[in-house]
Amino acid sequence: VDDYRWSFSSSTGKSSVTFVNGTTFRSENPQVMFSEKGCYSVQLFAANSTGEDSLRLSCYINVKDAYCAPTVANNVTDLGISKVTINTISNTSTQGVNDYENFIASKSTTLELGVTYKLTVERTSNQNEITRNVWIDWNADGDFNDAGENVAQEINKLTRSWSVDIKVPTSAKTAATIMRIAVNDGSYTNKVCGQNEYGEYEDYRIYIRPDLTLPVITMLGEDTVVVEQGYGYVDAGATAMDNLDGDITNKIVKDSSKFDYLIPGTYVFSYDVADASGNNAVTVKRVVIVTPDQTAPELVVATPDTMYVAVFANYVQPIVIKSEDLVDGAVTPTIIDPVNNNVVDTFTVSYTSTDVTGNTVTVYRTVIVLDTVAPIIKLNGTNPVRSSVNANYTDAGV
Repeated sequence: VDDYRWSFSSSTGKSSVTFVNGTTFRSENPQVMFSEKGCYSVQLFAANSTGEDSLRLSCYINVKDAYCAPTVANNVTDLGISKVTINTISNTSTQGVNDYENFIASKSTTLELGVTYKLTVERTSNQNEITRNVWIDWNADGDFNDAGENVAQEINKLTRSWSVDIKVPTSAKTAATIMRIAVNDGSYTNKVCGQNEYGEYEDYRIYIRPDLTLPVITMLGEDTVVVEQGYGYVDAGATAMDNLDGDITNKIVKDSSKFDYLIPGTYVFSYDVADASGNNAVTVKRVVIVTPDQTAPELVVATPDTMYVAVFANYVQPIVIKSEDLVDGAVTPTIIDPVNNNVVDTFTVSYTSTDVTGNTVTVYRTVIVLDTVAPIIKLNGTNPVRSSVNANYTDAGV
C-alpha cells in the first residue's frame, strides 16, 4: 500500500478532528484530537498500483466529556495511597503529597466480564483512621454515578492494607473505562469528584473485555481404564463448569463412536464443551483399553453333582443347561460319558466348553452305579427239620 486516506465523521454532525504530531489524513498511522463529543465513524481508503479498497467502521470512536478532576482541601502524609494492586497493575506512588494522581496513561489492566479480581490499597503508616472508596465506571459513560459503580468501601479503619474482591458485572460495557480510588480521614465520607477534606485520589485505566475464560471439564473416574473383551463398559462421564454459565455438564459432547467392547484395542473417549460466549474448553480424553478375551465360557450342567443309578436301571445323562461365551455366544460343549449301567462302579462324566480364543472350562458329574436289590436266601429241604437225640444231623444247606 502506498496511498492512505483517512476520514472521520460524527453522528452529531459537529465533527471536528485535528491531525496532530506531524500526521495527516494521508499518514499510515495518523494521530488525531477531537474537539467535539460524539460517536465517530472511521473510513480508510487504501491504494497501490493494482487498485484501491476501503473499509468503514461505524460509530467506532466514542468521544465524551473528560472525567471530573477531584480535589482535596488538606494533604496529610498519613492519609494517602502508597500502593495499588489489581490484576496486572502493581503501582507504588508517593503517599499524601498530591490531591490527585492520574495514572490513566501509564497504568492499565484488562478485566473480564464475570470474573472476580482482588484489589489491594495500601498506605505506609496508620496514625489516623481512614475511609477508602473505589469506583469503576462500568458503563463507560464518563461518570461514577450509576448503580453499582461504587464497588467497594472501607469506613473509619486503622488498617495499613485493605483488600477487597471486585466482580466485573456481566452487564458492564466492553470498553476502556476508569477506576478511581479515594481516601479520606475516617470521620469523613469520600466524594467521587471532591472536594474531600483530607486524603488523595488516584485514577487508573481499566479495559473491560468479553468473557474469554474457558469452561473447565473435570473427568470422573480414572483417565485410563482397562476392560476385558466381551465385558460391557459404562463410562463414568465428566462434569463441566463455567465462570459465568455455572454448571454446563449437560452441554458436554462426548465422542466414543469408535469404541467396541468386542474388539481388543485402545480407544479414546473425548469430552468437549463450549460456554454461551463460545469459549471452548480444553478437550479432556480418557483412554479405554480392551484386552483380549481371557474368560472361559459359562458352562452350567444339571445337578446334582453326584447321582446314583441302580445297576441295570435306565441311566439319563445330566443335561447341559447353558454353554455361552461373552464374545463368541453359544458354544457347543464336548461331553465324555463313560457310564456303563450294567457294571457296579463309579464313573466321571466330563463337560468341556472352549471359546475361539482357547479359554476352556470343564464341569464334572459323578455317576455311581450300585446294586440296590438285597440277596434272597432259600433253604433246601424241609423246614422245620426233625432229628433224634444223639443222632448225627447234616444240614441240607441253601
